[in-house]
Amino acid sequence: MKISRVFLILGTACNFQCTYCLQHDARSEQIKVHVDEKVLKFLKNLAEDTNNTNKRITITFFGGEPLLYKDAIRYIVNYLQPFKKRFCLNIITNGSLIDDEWVTFYS
Repeated sequence: MKISRVFLILGTACNFQCTYCLQHDARSEQIKVHVDEKVLKFLKNLAEDTNNTNKRITITFFGGEPLLYKDAIRYIVNYLQPFKKRFCLNIITNGSLIDDEWVTFYS
């Protein structure tokens, strides 16, 4: 099976309380940094799969607010560093936590 896009839900914590949010009822205050090794292995296998002929695989981070999980994102990005040409990274965020440090890291 050719996979071109992976959505990673990092958690459900959010710094807003928007009543219109589709995930409003699932929101949690708990923020964890741990990234399951099965997820990392899955991403590594995608990068190494010669049958998956897609040029790049898009990884989209989202959740609640993914920027609350900066450490987890850094961990994943650093883990995938040897395969960086195989991945394109995206993030779905409310933007309220973007700062200069984050822009530098993510660009």
